[in-house]
Amino acid sequence: MPPAESLPVPRWQRVFAIVLQRIRNNEYPIGSALDSEDRLAREFGCSKATVRLALGELAQRGWVVRRQGKGTFVTDGAAREPGVTPLTGSFAELILENSSSPIREQTVRAGVPFPHSVRARLAMNGGEGVAIEVRRFIDDVPFTYALHYLSGAAAEHLGSRDFHLDDRFDLLRDKGMTVSHAEQSITAQLADITVAEKLGIDIGAPVLSADRTTHGDQGVIEVVHTWFRADLYRWEAKLAYYWTADGTLVMAIDDDRRTPLTSLRGGGTGTTRP
Repeated sequence: MPPAESLPVPRWQRVFAIVLQRIRNNEYPIGSALDSEDRLAREFGCSKATVRLALGELAQRGWVVRRQGKGTFVTDGAAREPGVTPLTGSFAELILENSSSPIREQTVRAGVPFPHSVRARLAMNGGEGVAIEVRRFIDDVPFTYALHYLSGAAAEHLGSRDFHLDDRFDLLRDKGMTVSHAEQSITAQLADITVAEKLGIDIGAPVLSADRTTHGDQGVIEVVHTWFRADLYRWEAKLAYYWTADGTLVMAIDDDRRTPLTSLRGGGTGTTRP
């Protein structure tokens, strides 16, 4: 069953996720006290009971210890999650979903309910179709979860075959379907129940969400929804400063294409001031 397009997350889980992120980022160093329940309640606009639920979950997972009359303190990490080497790469590599995180699980499913937005892009008459469900891993930890919603024509050629996802466009080309281009957007979201389960994270944990529509010479081939664990990806870039002919100082991504920052923001091929 595909993840819900919009699912409310309990407030205590949001408080839990944000405080946990602060601990991981060392905003609350080991041994330090968290802000008081009163202060956290004011910050998040919730009741102290909600804060207590969040702190209780942190304590149960070994991130903090609660001392009566003294407060809540960050532990030394003995009970924390095992370390995982983050995937570091460029923004382009994230968009292309490179092979740094290999596919570990791939399942082709029929009768999958397609979200309304997907049905519209695929010009579907019915509400169900064939989807490819994929998980990629880093160090035995799930990093991405993706649903590839196939068009009727693509499903006809791929739905009953044993194939590797990365070979799908080669197989479709053999059947006369040639991929031409795609549009993709990336946003920040909070994990819903399905995404949290597939990525092994908490409901409400931050994720990067990508939405891609792939076109071919015969129309849309597939719509892909991908969720990335935000805590396991770090984008790094080298920035270059240069002067234009009219004397304007411009900052750009220092790669072979010298891509201006505004193009990464959807601003076309313009440039941006530092």
